[in-house]
Amino acid sequence: MKFNEMLSLLRGKSTALVYDDAYAKHVFLDEIIKRKEGNLYYVIYSDTECRKQRVYAEEISKIDEKLSEYISRIKVIKIGFSDFAFNNNLYAFIREETARSIARTLVKLIRDLPSDAFIVYLGFGLMRYFHQDYKEVLRTVWSLCEELKTNLFLFNKRNYEDYYSSFFDIVLKLETSEVGEIGLSRVYTLSIEKSVIPTVPPHDIMRIRNREFIEF
Repeated sequence: MKFNEMLSLLRGKSTALVYDDAYAKHVFLDEIIKRKEGNLYYVIYSDTECRKQRVYAEEISKIDEKLSEYISRIKVIKIGFSDFAFNNNLYAFIREETARSIARTLVKLIRDLPSDAFIVYLGFGLMRYFHQDYKEVLRTVWSLCEELKTNLFLFNKRNYEDYYSSFFDIVLKLETSEVGEIGLSRVYTLSIEKSVIPTVPPHDIMRIRNREFIEF
């Protein structure tokens, strides 16, 4: 399966990507950024997650001018105490208050986005550490699946709970499959872990080595 074919598969569905390495997560997102220019939205929970995105964007600007330009066009919906956006392109700001008020505001914002919006959710695994009722909030946010927009939630493996999968049409896993010797890059495997699509059973899709995607 080619990367563009995979993106077509995700269109209009709610998907989780569970990863075990932040580097691989960024490589995966970079491929989406290159292909979704103009209708890509990041919903970022927490100032901490936004700061990490800023650090990555600053480093990319030193080595890839074109990708840096694409990153600058991402529309950011920021949830936190500060209204800064990592790429200075703030679409909306939701102040960190109660979990329920965050969910209500976010749901309204998402419903008003264009039907072809590709929405990436970052940092939501951290919510469990800040709000006791985070499960209710996540259920509310995941009700957006019914809006038939393309929703992609990213979770570090440490912050992912098994029952989350019941909210998603597709669950992708991005895991380290080979740890090279000193000086050699790691190899990551991208796979479909869960699918409600009859013609797309769970299987390995591709590998990533040195920022290159290799089909199986």
